[in-house]
Amino acid sequence: MNLTDPELQSRLAAEYVLGTLHEKARTRFQKLAAVDRNLQRCVDQWTERFNLLALQVEPVTPPSHLLQQVKTRLGIIDRDAQARDSSIWTNVWSGLMAFAAVIVLTIAITVLVYQPVEDSVEFRPDYIAVINHIKDAAAGPAWIIRADFQGNKILATSIKTQKIADDKSHELWLIFEGKKVPKSLGLLPKTGAKQLKLTVQLIQEMKKAKAVAVSLEPVGGSKTGLPTGAVNYIGNLHSL
Repeated sequence: MNLTDPELQSRLAAEYVLGTLHEKARTRFQKLAAVDRNLQRCVDQWTERFNLLALQVEPVTPPSHLLQQVKTRLGIIDRDAQARDSSIWTNVWSGLMAFAAVIVLTIAITVLVYQPVEDSVEFRPDYIAVINHIKDAAAGPAWIIRADFQGNKILATSIKTQKIADDKSHELWLIFEGKKVPKSLGLLPKTGAKQLKLTVQLIQEMKKAKAVAVSLEPVGGSKTGLPTGAVNYIGNLHSL
């Protein structure tokens, strides 16, 4: 097995994040990721992608009998109940484990790549970013950014209502390595979703960028072409 192969690294990282690697393989992968920056980067990317997927799935309360079976599997309930449900749970668990990776990955691709936007227009993102607060990542994503190069547009979706003064706006910027100045992508919505125009020049710039950041600007955006207010949000760009 050639663990220097980027495709294999990405696949193993996805299975690691999903929890579908068996115990020995998971342990080996953890040891390798601890000393391999590329593997750790793959893990971070897949974690971010699956977190994005989780945000778009409505929580469902499991039926009481299924919840009991899960508790049995975790050793939470008494042994008699465990014995009664063991054969049922074995069948359920085997089926779930066999199809878990395929189902989740299929859903992820469908949601991230083919999810329709307003007016049922098909939207096929080439790049995606999940934007979090720099000092409070645990609060969860603030926006999700999807860039469709063929459609020359960006879909910016606010995950939570942004409470800012009426005379302020949040502006989205491309961030590059080195001393290259940021490039504005437009103003983000305080709530809901908004489409931003993506020019051919901005598409080429996005391919070179490493991340996006959000600054707090006067209403209507920066008048200088550069961030003038506090930069409180950032998100890595991921190619799909």
